[in-house]
Amino acid sequence: PGAGTAAVPSETYIQDMGLRYFDKLLIVTAGRFTSTEVEIRAELEKHQVPFYMVRTKLDIDVWNNKEDNGSEEKATLDLIREDLQANHGV
Repeated sequence: PGAGTAAVPSETYIQDMGLRYFDKLLIVTAGRFTSTEVEIRAELEKHQVPFYMVRTKLDIDVWNNKEDNGSEEKATLDLIREDLQANHGV
């Protein structure tokens, strides 16, 4: 928690929190992954720390996309999956 803030800069987050010594990590976000989370992922890969990226609150994205654009659930989920694959390789 707190990565990318003035108190905990993302550049030193892994070192400051000792994340490279964990067996596995979860990177959890609501909505799209931010540049800070992508930087953390890159550092974890560099130090060969296994991790999982979890995107929460999909139900809100599905509801918003239906209300705003008339999109069905499957179409929204497909867009999210495509974004994750294109931008994060997952």
